[in-house]
Amino acid sequence: MIRHQVYFDTLGSMQEDSASWCAVFAGLSVLRLVDAYTDTGSSIDPANWAQLHSVRAAIEQIGEGDTVRGALTCVLEEVTNRSAIDEAVCRSLLVYGRAPVSYTH
Repeated sequence: MIRHQVYFDTLGSMQEDSASWCAVFAGLSVLRLVDAYTDTGSSIDPANWAQLHSVRAAIEQIGEGDTVRGALTCVLEEVTNRSAIDEAVCRSLLVYGRAPVSYTH
């Protein structure tokens, strides 16, 4: 099974230029960054600036007052400021998971 399969399925059913697609893609990007962090068991490698830039760019595609944008920004900040996936990172992931969204295909 592919990690986060539901995100891939959802992206495949949406118009790529829609606001909803951008929000789902940004969420997937953040989760994959957290996965990479968890898999290595160490802090984000500063040499991997391209992945961090890509994730930030995906988040910036979400509309400015969107709660998902704020939640994903918080997750990214917590992950990049810590040396482990700790309670603060998990809390920020829960906030993202509970963020109100409206998906229109």
